[in-house]
Amino acid sequence: MEAPDKSDSDPQKLGEDVFDIESPDEETTLDEERSPLPFSKEIGLNPITDTIFDMSPPSPPPSPISAAQLCGEDEKCIAEFNELQVTIRKSFGALQEEFEVEEPGDVVRQLGSHSKQIHLAKTASFDAHIDLLTQEVSDAIQKALPFLNMQHHDVVAALHESEKIIPQREESSEMEKPETKASQAKEDTSKSMAVAAASHLYPTGSATSSVLSHRPTPISTHLLSTLSEIYTTPSMGSKVSFELREQQHSETEAKPPDAVSGTIQIDTDYTPGSSRLRKDGKKRVESSRLSIPSSRMERAKKLVREEGDTKVIPVDPGLLTYAASKVGKSVFDVWIKHMSKQMMKSKQRMDILRDEHVSRRKSASTSRLYQLMSEYLPETRHYIQKHIVNHLEYTLAKSRFTINPRSAMYAAQLSVRDRLIETFNDTTQIVNMKCIKRAYYLSIEYLIGRSMRDNLINLQLMGQYATALLELGYSLEDMLEFERDPGLGNGGLGRLAACFLDSLTTQSYPVWGYGLRYQYGMFRQEIFKGRQIEIPDVWLSGGNPWEIERKDVRYKVRFGGFVRELPKTPTQIVSEPCSCTWEGGSVVDAVAYDWPISGYGTFTTNNLRLWSSRPNELFDLDSFNKGNYGEMLKERQDVEHLCSVLYPDDSTEAGRLLRFKQQYFFASATMQDIIRRAIHTGNPLTKLPSLAACQLNDTHPSICIPELMRLLVDVHGMRFFTAWDVCSHVFSYTCHTILPEALETWPVSFFERVLPRHLKIIYDINWFFIQAVKRKYPGNESIIKSLSLIDESTPRRVRMSHLAIVGSHKVNGVAQLHTNILKEQTFKPFFQLFPRRFINITNGVTPRRWLLSCNPFLSQIISHVLGSRNWVTDTRELSLLRSACRSRSLQRLWRAAKILNKERLAEHIQQTRGISISPTSMFDIQVKRIHEYKRQLMHALFILHKYLWMKSQVEEADDIDCAELLPGVVSRVHIFAGKAAPAYHRAKQIISLICAIANLVNNDPDIGKALKVVFLPNYSVSLAEIIIPASDVHEHISTAGTEASGTSVMKFCFSGGLLLGTRDGASIEIAQDVGEKNVFFFGASSSEVDKTRQLYAKKEKQESLCEELTEVLDFIEDHKLDTNGLALTDCCGFMDIIKDLRDGHDYYLIAHDFKSYIETQAKVESLWLNPDIWVEKSILTTAGMGRFSSDRSTAQYARKIWHVQPYPLVCEVGDERQWEPKEKTKGIRSKLASSGIPDEVEKEVEIEEAAGM
Repeated sequence: MEAPDKSDSDPQKLGEDVFDIESPDEETTLDEERSPLPFSKEIGLNPITDTIFDMSPPSPPPSPISAAQLCGEDEKCIAEFNELQVTIRKSFGALQEEFEVEEPGDVVRQLGSHSKQIHLAKTASFDAHIDLLTQEVSDAIQKALPFLNMQHHDVVAALHESEKIIPQREESSEMEKPETKASQAKEDTSKSMAVAAASHLYPTGSATSSVLSHRPTPISTHLLSTLSEIYTTPSMGSKVSFELREQQHSETEAKPPDAVSGTIQIDTDYTPGSSRLRKDGKKRVESSRLSIPSSRMERAKKLVREEGDTKVIPVDPGLLTYAASKVGKSVFDVWIKHMSKQMMKSKQRMDILRDEHVSRRKSASTSRLYQLMSEYLPETRHYIQKHIVNHLEYTLAKSRFTINPRSAMYAAQLSVRDRLIETFNDTTQIVNMKCIKRAYYLSIEYLIGRSMRDNLINLQLMGQYATALLELGYSLEDMLEFERDPGLGNGGLGRLAACFLDSLTTQSYPVWGYGLRYQYGMFRQEIFKGRQIEIPDVWLSGGNPWEIERKDVRYKVRFGGFVRELPKTPTQIVSEPCSCTWEGGSVVDAVAYDWPISGYGTFTTNNLRLWSSRPNELFDLDSFNKGNYGEMLKERQDVEHLCSVLYPDDSTEAGRLLRFKQQYFFASATMQDIIRRAIHTGNPLTKLPSLAACQLNDTHPSICIPELMRLLVDVHGMRFFTAWDVCSHVFSYTCHTILPEALETWPVSFFERVLPRHLKIIYDINWFFIQAVKRKYPGNESIIKSLSLIDESTPRRVRMSHLAIVGSHKVNGVAQLHTNILKEQTFKPFFQLFPRRFINITNGVTPRRWLLSCNPFLSQIISHVLGSRNWVTDTRELSLLRSACRSRSLQRLWRAAKILNKERLAEHIQQTRGISISPTSMFDIQVKRIHEYKRQLMHALFILHKYLWMKSQVEEADDIDCAELLPGVVSRVHIFAGKAAPAYHRAKQIISLICAIANLVNNDPDIGKALKVVFLPNYSVSLAEIIIPASDVHEHISTAGTEASGTSVMKFCFSGGLLLGTRDGASIEIAQDVGEKNVFFFGASSSEVDKTRQLYAKKEKQESLCEELTEVLDFIEDHKLDTNGLALTDCCGFMDIIKDLRDGHDYYLIAHDFKSYIETQAKVESLWLNPDIWVEKSILTTAGMGRFSSDRSTAQYARKIWHVQPYPLVCEVGDERQWEPKEKTKGIRSKLASSGIPDEVEKEVEIEEAAGM
């Protein structure tokens, strides 16, 4: 299919000369930052093309408006307006830094413009002006939402439904009254909070307050009879008190009718907005004065009871609701936060999660059903045991004689999943009911890892389940080994996605992940005679207890077929693309599988939705009767192959086509699901950006952009330019690399065969985009060619990264260096075109899995030293370790924890590889995907260099039998792990070389234990959880400027491993926080790489190699690695490596950096000989990692890109009172004692405990 010929159109005449380019010095206004328009805001708006593609500069901000202009001579209105300005400006001052805005004048102006109309409305009957009032307040509140941090519909619903819902309740039947009364009271709680915020927006005495006072049935009055029953609890965690005294008035002062003075006061252990105790350990007291009507005060006096010198009202919701509306929301929020938490802890599920429309119409026959579903599962040991046994007998159909540890583990997993389903349903219901904006994380892979331990830690049920299972005859620690790693990811991209879901849920952000349910994962790696062997990863063979098959969530995905254009409508512009129908081809069904994602210390539970392919027709009876068995089987297999394997082998056209279809299958199902959910909210699809934010995790999901355009235009009848405006609001793009293979391009022929409609949409987008570029760069064909979505070389290809940039409102790199390279090199023309579109958000990892879960020994020491577990959700507190880094007792504990972790890894290596290593040796670890730019080859060559040096030293010392006995020799264990892509031949050669070196070194009696080399196959999350805590030094030695971020660096540093690496990715930022003196850097920097490559290529072949590297290459070339039959029998693979290095074909600068690498390794060994300084640097490394938590990363995504707010079901996270440091420390003391650690260390722990350290 050719691109549409639009050369005969007159862009200037039609107004389609789109995309004026923004000036670099333009300031970003509040509206542009909060509602980014990739085309219209950054480039301008065009009145002819539906105000989407115009190039005109942004209009200046509106001038301030005075009170006199709004209110004329109405003094009361002027006073209200001035008071309103003061209120908003105070709110703005507190939140200015968070929202990064400069002037709230527009908000004040908008609110002030409605003040007079609301003031006038109060003089008439409320019912006559309800519609006008609701609309005016709706507009005003919408503008004020960033400052109030509230949802718009909360306020509007409170104003509107307080008049219309309550009267309907009074008219309901007798059968509905008892159930409705209780449930409605709980729903009114949410509405009363909204009213309090609305009253805070319009200060006391304002027009709105007067209007609200005309309500026939005030919400606070309605709550009096029922709310006390809901919220009264024995232990509130806070104390609400009123100081009552008569108000004194002078003779000349007008006395308010029926009013007395009072002070509302709340004493609480918590600082508002924080989950931590105050540093001084004292309670925080918040109080405000207000006038309370005598009628309410009389009721209050009846409830008063004395506690010492304070008169306390236990709970009076009506009075508190009224007081909060007068005092302001801060005091009220603190009280509501504690009340909601206590209610959730007592397992009273909030009925506000139940849709009011449904609850009002439920019949008596379903009342019992609602009642039974209104409580959470108990957390007692006895109930957990009963729950597990029920699953064994009724779900798995096991008898008392057929139960085994594996089935018991599966039943325990199902019981944990049941608890997640409860909170998952509640989270989903409240987000849907309140139309809260969700973020959707779109990733082709998720490296989740085992879930049982993490879920128990997040739910804080580890102790209960361990005890319950022990009494049933099973050890939880042993049973955890039965869980298999899900085959849903491969490398850092998938692990980052999993970390993000964990952090977003922990922080209570409404987020869903979308991916594919791979039946066989990528592959399971085995090492056979030094070669990598790929076998299917049948991780689903035993079932997956965490997933929920949604057979009712099914979408049709089309491949192939033809496109038929529909006639234009009279309202369409001549050049505007028309809608089409896509027909024919084959259709595949996408079936949803949900995976609940828990968060630490929160009731919020998000979802990971995975798609599985199914035949559209389950069974073709006609073909079966005709005997076409082979054809039927082939069609079914073709469908199922779509989700069989992650990253199919792309060395053949069939493999590339399968990967292309796999990505579209994922995109189509996801976009259909998001649109369906948006439609169910009742909002038009033009409001989709206010309901959904889609993050493209690298280029794989970028086909979602034309797919959303197709659905909006062809299926839902939206005009093309309107649909593009919606689409460009919804998407944002994260680029994770600068390597060519990751910046995907697909042949145009693939689109013509598989996605003909999407190719036409891409052509249309590209045409409008190029017109804008031509206006900015007239006659500059080279830059037009570089920016085009179509690569016109042979064969023509679609640039998916370009499509992602043009179709997104934000593009971010994942480390500062990486973002700079994107701006200055990779996407420089796009950055010049859209300078404000590119931002940086440095990656992070979740401390829950990569420190708390995988390194329990070190975690307990950190909690003991810091005195709390708050660092689990606020890693900035790790910086407090710096003050104790030289403590002898802390250093001994730190070293002891490292030894325990190394013993665990040594035991694993002995069991799986049969290699005996000493835990006292230095563990030098490099584990990651095998790739040339990660330079595992350089590490392997260094090991061979070290081996040759040791051999020479043994030969010179005749009286020494073994290298480990030589003075000054540091005993080292080099550990590798990682997979090579099936079609990546050079990466497989590197694995073979490492295995050959390991075979040579490990079997040489002259070396002994002084040097060991281990390659651990089938690297996975569960294997990383054993390796990472045991690292002494970890290597991240990629060529500078090639690694995007390197999240594996962060995982090692959290556990105190010292970094040996290049100045690449996030390592630069880590060194800034950890301290340059605590890391080992070497090699060319990113700015030197290009110059070095040019100089290196001009040198003579032999001169470019250092003496040490030449010696190593000569050793390999002499076939001395081919021993014991474990190396490659034909050393052609090794010869290719040697030839490239000798001939200067060294793109990743191994030869250039090798000398510097050897010198830095010598510094590492020198420091190892001073254990106190080594441990001190290890402690400082962990202390400096606070910024590299994925909690920080995801919060930046939510604030800077998605504009979503956290919506917690429970406000408190990491409750201090649930953590007892001394009790937890006993566990590690017993573990240390059993491991042979000296008694003096244990005594020092006891001394520290007694001192309250």
